Amino acid sequence: LACLSAVLLVVVVLPSLTARSGVLSEDYFPLTVGSHWEYYSEVFGQMSTSIAGEENILGVTTRVRRQVRSYQLIENYWSKDASGNVFLHGAVNFTYPFEVAYVPPIKMVEPPLFVGKAWVTNGIQAYDLDGTPWDDGPFDYPLRVYTEGVVAVPGGDFYSYGVGYDTPFG
Repeated sequence: LACLSAVLLVVVVLPSLTARSGVLSEDYFPLTVGSHWEYYSEVFGQMSTSIAGEENILGVTTRVRRQVRSYQLIENYWSKDASGNVFLHGAVNFTYPFEVAYVPPIKMVEPPLFVGKAWVTNGIQAYDLDGTPWDDGPFDYPLRVYTEGVVAVPGGDFYSYGVGYDTPFG
Protein backbone atom coordinates (compact mmCIF):
# COMPACT_ATOMS: atom_id res chain seq x y z
CA LEU A 1 0.00 0.00 0.00
CA ALA A 2 1.50 3.33 -1.03
CA CYS A 3 1.80 5.96 1.64
CA LEU A 4 0.75 9.50 0.73
CA SER A 5 2.02 12.46 2.68
CA ALA A 6 0.24 15.70 3.43
CA VAL A 7 1.67 18.77 5.07
CA LEU A 8 -0.30 20.42 7.86
CA LEU A 9 0.71 24.06 8.23
CA VAL A 10 0.30 26.76 10.83
CA VAL A 11 1.12 30.23 9.59
CA VAL A 12 3.32 32.33 11.86
CA VAL A 13 2.78 35.99 10.98
CA LEU A 14 5.14 38.77 11.98
CA PRO A 15 3.47 41.95 13.20
CA SER A 16 5.02 44.06 10.46
CA LEU A 17 6.85 43.70 7.18
CA THR A 18 10.55 44.24 7.83
CA ALA A 19 13.79 43.36 6.10
CA ARG A 20 14.95 39.78 6.67
CA SER A 21 18.43 39.13 7.99
CA GLY A 22 20.43 36.12 9.12
CA VAL A 23 19.56 36.75 12.77
CA LEU A 24 15.98 37.61 13.58
CA SER A 25 14.70 39.14 16.77
CA GLU A 26 11.04 39.31 15.73
CA ASP A 27 8.23 38.29 18.01
CA TYR A 28 6.98 35.36 15.93
CA PHE A 29 3.87 34.76 18.01
CA PRO A 30 2.79 37.81 20.04
CA LEU A 31 1.01 36.92 23.29
CA THR A 32 0.11 40.40 24.57
CA VAL A 33 -3.02 40.22 26.71
CA GLY A 34 -5.79 42.22 25.07
CA SER A 35 -4.61 41.59 21.49
CA HIS A 36 -7.58 40.85 19.25
CA TRP A 37 -8.03 40.10 15.56
CA GLU A 38 -10.83 38.95 13.30
CA TYR A 39 -10.61 37.19 9.98
CA TYR A 40 -12.45 34.95 7.57
CA SER A 41 -11.44 31.40 6.70
CA GLU A 42 -12.96 29.48 3.80
CA VAL A 43 -12.84 26.38 6.02
CA PHE A 44 -14.12 27.82 9.33
CA GLY A 45 -15.99 30.97 8.25
CA GLN A 46 -15.84 34.13 10.37
CA MET A 47 -13.35 33.84 13.23
CA SER A 48 -12.34 35.98 16.17
CA THR A 49 -9.15 35.43 18.16
CA SER A 50 -7.88 37.19 21.27
CA ILE A 51 -5.24 36.82 23.93
CA ALA A 52 -7.74 36.75 26.78
CA GLY A 53 -5.58 36.51 29.90
CA GLU A 54 -3.55 33.98 31.83
CA GLU A 55 -4.29 30.43 32.97
CA ASN A 56 -2.34 27.97 35.09
CA ILE A 57 -1.88 24.71 33.17
CA LEU A 58 -0.35 21.94 35.29
CA GLY A 59 1.66 24.43 37.33
CA VAL A 60 2.76 26.73 34.48
CA THR A 61 1.38 30.22 33.87
CA THR A 62 0.30 30.46 30.23
CA ARG A 63 -1.41 32.99 27.97
CA VAL A 64 -4.92 32.11 26.83
CA ARG A 65 -5.57 32.36 23.09
CA ARG A 66 -9.35 32.25 22.68
CA GLN A 67 -10.83 31.48 19.25
CA VAL A 68 -14.50 31.91 18.44
CA ARG A 69 -15.56 30.24 15.22
CA SER A 70 -19.04 30.28 13.76
CA TYR A 71 -19.79 27.01 15.55
CA GLN A 72 -17.35 26.59 18.45
CA LEU A 73 -15.25 28.17 21.21
CA ILE A 74 -11.66 26.97 21.71
CA GLU A 75 -8.90 28.03 24.08
CA ASN A 76 -5.22 27.22 23.59
CA TYR A 77 -2.59 27.78 26.28
CA TRP A 78 0.78 29.24 25.21
CA SER A 79 4.06 30.46 26.65
CA LYS A 80 7.28 31.92 25.34
CA ASP A 81 10.79 31.74 26.78
CA ALA A 82 13.58 34.34 26.73
CA SER A 83 15.00 32.85 23.50
CA GLY A 84 11.70 33.38 21.66
CA ASN A 85 10.69 29.71 21.60
CA VAL A 86 6.89 29.41 21.62
CA PHE A 87 5.22 26.49 23.44
CA LEU A 88 1.72 25.00 23.28
CA HIS A 89 0.74 23.69 26.72
CA GLY A 90 -2.73 22.45 25.88
CA ALA A 91 -6.22 23.26 24.71
CA VAL A 92 -9.89 22.97 25.54
CA ASN A 93 -12.87 22.95 23.20
CA PHE A 94 -15.90 24.28 25.07
CA THR A 95 -18.34 23.33 22.30
CA TYR A 96 -17.32 19.68 21.98
CA PRO A 97 -16.05 17.95 25.11
CA PHE A 98 -12.28 17.87 24.60
CA GLU A 99 -9.31 19.00 26.68
CA VAL A 100 -5.62 18.21 26.72
CA ALA A 101 -2.42 19.36 28.42
CA TYR A 102 1.08 18.47 27.20
CA VAL A 103 4.15 17.73 29.34
CA PRO A 104 6.59 18.83 28.15
CA PRO A 105 4.73 21.49 26.17
CA ILE A 106 5.03 21.28 22.38
CA LYS A 107 7.64 23.66 20.96
CA MET A 108 5.70 25.26 18.08
CA VAL A 109 8.30 27.92 17.14
CA GLU A 110 12.09 27.69 17.46
CA PRO A 111 13.77 30.92 16.30
CA PRO A 112 15.21 31.93 13.99
CA LEU A 113 12.79 30.61 11.37
CA PHE A 114 13.86 29.84 7.79
CA VAL A 115 12.68 27.41 5.12
CA GLY A 116 13.93 23.90 5.87
CA LYS A 117 14.53 24.42 9.59
CA ALA A 118 13.23 21.46 11.63
CA TRP A 119 12.92 20.57 15.31
CA VAL A 120 11.21 17.93 17.46
CA THR A 121 9.61 17.94 20.90
CA ASN A 122 10.31 14.44 22.25
CA GLY A 123 8.55 12.33 24.87
CA ILE A 124 5.32 14.32 25.20
CA GLN A 125 2.71 12.88 27.56
CA ALA A 126 -0.93 13.99 27.24
CA TYR A 127 -3.04 14.76 30.32
CA ASP A 128 -6.49 16.07 31.17
CA LEU A 129 -6.30 19.64 32.48
CA ASP A 130 -6.74 18.31 36.04
CA GLY A 131 -3.50 16.31 35.66
CA THR A 132 -5.00 12.88 34.92
CA PRO A 133 -2.67 11.15 32.44
CA TRP A 134 -4.06 9.72 29.22
CA ASP A 135 -3.52 6.01 28.61
CA ASP A 136 -1.60 6.75 25.40
CA GLY A 137 2.16 6.54 25.74
CA PRO A 138 4.56 9.38 25.08
CA PHE A 139 4.84 10.74 21.54
CA ASP A 140 7.17 12.99 19.56
CA TYR A 141 6.03 16.10 17.66
CA PRO A 142 8.26 17.08 14.68
CA LEU A 143 7.85 20.47 12.99
CA ARG A 144 9.47 22.13 9.99
CA VAL A 145 9.33 25.49 8.21
CA TYR A 146 7.92 24.79 4.74
CA THR A 147 7.36 28.29 3.39
CA GLU A 148 8.16 31.92 4.05
CA GLY A 149 7.31 35.16 2.37
CA VAL A 150 4.89 38.04 2.19
CA VAL A 151 1.21 37.17 2.51
CA ALA A 152 -1.27 39.80 1.32
CA VAL A 153 -4.56 39.86 3.24
CA PRO A 154 -7.26 42.54 3.58
CA GLY A 155 -5.52 43.81 6.76
CA GLY A 156 -2.21 44.38 4.97
CA ASP A 157 0.94 42.61 3.87
CA PHE A 158 2.70 40.41 6.42
CA TYR A 159 5.90 38.42 6.33
CA SER A 160 4.87 34.89 7.32
CA TYR A 161 6.20 31.39 7.85
CA GLY A 162 4.38 28.13 7.13
CA VAL A 163 5.27 25.79 10.00
CA GLY A 164 3.88 22.26 9.97
CA TYR A 165 4.56 18.54 9.77
CA ASP A 166 4.23 15.65 7.33
CA THR A 167 1.30 13.33 8.01
CA PRO A 168 1.22 9.88 6.46
CA PHE A 169 -2.05 8.71 4.94
CA GLY A 170 -2.33 5.22 3.52
